Amino acid sequence: MSSKKTTIPGQSEHIYLVLDALRGVAAITITCAHYIEYASNDIIKWPPAAQLAVDFFYILSGFVVAHAYEKHLLSGLTATRFMLRRLIRLYPLYWLGLTIAFVVFLFSGYPYTRSYWFSIFFLPSPRWIMAHSAVKFLYPLNWRNGTKPT
Repeated sequence: MSSKKTTIPGQSEHIYLVLDALRGVAAITITCAHYIEYASNDIIKWPPAAQLAVDFFYILSGFVVAHAYEKHLLSGLTATRFMLRRLIRLYPLYWLGLTIAFVVFLFSGYPYTRSYWFSIFFLPSPRWIMAHSAVKFLYPLNWRNGTKPT
């Protein structure tokens, strides 16, 4: 599979349009699969093999991130600085999604809202939060561990 390298006027970086389009298709596939799983009481396997879209998305993202940061890493960008840049770029959206889930779960009576405070710092929920629950997993706000919120 080849991808045409193009330059957008006003930008000096290369953009891989086909790879970006494939990442978009993979992201939409994953979103559809999550929505259908959440909205349905039955397990529906549509889109078929949607779990492969996750792997595909991460592989393509790894390529895109490596390409985007290659010059910086070769010119002396440290691993710590790289991780800080990625955190600054990704954390606001992570926090927004986590907060929306918290509010939805809070109003729906989902019992694990205390886990929000640990999730903000990317930490698993401690055992004492899960102690009075029949569901015992470390990341309760990620309910795809086998059970749905009740």
